[in-house]
Amino acid sequence: MRFSYIFTLEVRRILITFSFILLIGLSSSILLVQLPTFSANIVGVSEASVYGIRVVGYVFNSHGEGLPSKIIIQYYKHEYTFTTFNGSFNIFLNVTYIDGSTIKLNIEPIIFSPIFSYQFTLVPNHFITFSHVSSAIEGINTQTLSMISVKGKTFIAADPNLYQYLVSNGKYVSLNYYLLEVNSDNVSLPYEAPLIYYGNSLILQSLSPHLTVLLVTIFALIDVFNYFELSVFPRGELKGIIRFVGIERIYFSKLLAGLILTLILSTISFITFLEISGILEMSILVKYLIDSLAFYLGTFGLSPFGSKNMIYSSVTLGIYIIGLTYYVNYAYVLLTSLLIIIGYLKLKYNIFS
Repeated sequence: MRFSYIFTLEVRRILITFSFILLIGLSSSILLVQLPTFSANIVGVSEASVYGIRVVGYVFNSHGEGLPSKIIIQYYKHEYTFTTFNGSFNIFLNVTYIDGSTIKLNIEPIIFSPIFSYQFTLVPNHFITFSHVSSAIEGINTQTLSMISVKGKTFIAADPNLYQYLVSNGKYVSLNYYLLEVNSDNVSLPYEAPLIYYGNSLILQSLSPHLTVLLVTIFALIDVFNYFELSVFPRGELKGIIRFVGIERIYFSKLLAGLILTLILSTISFITFLEISGILEMSILVKYLIDSLAFYLGTFGLSPFGSKNMIYSSVTLGIYIIGLTYYVNYAYVLLTSLLIIIGYLKLKYNIFS
């Protein structure tokens, strides 16, 4: 019986089970990408005049969507608290302004606990900008100009006395507002400014908990898949078939079929997540694909030792792989590949018993 024929039969046999697993993996990707990240970007400006003090700002995520936040302003012995549900705030304090006085600003996103604090020394008829970057493509932060770019959007706070315009997609845009939103991340300034380019690194860092949960989900689905499809190895049902067909054809046809289906499952799941998040890069995708394939190789090699042993050992294996994921150390791929040989020897010669 030819290997290709056995391989085709194996794929057909597990196709229905795999379809349900693929649907769960895809649904998990879509669900996880909707969850909020524990990071926030902030850009804003304050102004002092004889009429009072104005503070304008915006709190948003890596998609430019506003985050509900609590704003606390402390001026002398007074404290003013405001809440914004869309991330945007424009606060005017009708207070007696004293030249050289200080104002303290605390911004606390409601979805998580970190408090971002700013303190300004007020100068009459001058603008002081502020910002915080945690999940953005690029940013500028000086006391007269603050700019943050995320996927498809840029937010700028500037002193209009010093900066009058910027360039977006080759067109001039006037800076005639306290806070300006531009529907593009292709923005340049015709001024000397300390622009810091982060690329996708900060966004990826903010999404690392989501990606870890997705990777654990993929591992769990691979475990479930292997439990039902490979648990026959340690029993006795395959002995007659193995004597007739050969252990190599059975073992390695299952291995190849599982590798292909694992690759499909992990590729579709991670591409969906990364594409919706706007950070789809081959280097990021390959890293998680290698993790998934390494986990499959390890659990497959452990399957001849019994279904329960495979499940218990796969938990340790999964923790080990996840722990090394962010160190870009792929030595574990070689180690999990060795388990394939061990599993084969277990079936072939009944050793390691």
